[in-house]
Amino acid sequence: MKKRERISSEPKIVLSWLFRQKDRLLTCGVSQAAGAAFEVVTVPHWDINRGTVERFSGAMEALERHAQISSALRTAGWAPASYTR
Repeated sequence: MKKRERISSEPKIVLSWLFRQKDRLLTCGVSQAAGAAFEVVTVPHWDINRGTVERFSGAMEALERHAQISSALRTAGWAPASYTR
């Protein structure tokens, strides 16, 4: 008997970085959404309502966008506090 794999509508986290600047935290990550879409999610912890989601058709574009955001944050004085992949 074959095992059925459960299909989840929850995004699968590809990578997630937590940045810190003084007493503020910000998360920037890449998730695989339903289908083949990828999302770059940026959430400032002090105001989660200002979080953004950018959707891309492929992983490479999403990872490149994450790299652009991460670079801009480091240039602005943010430091990576932790990451998962």
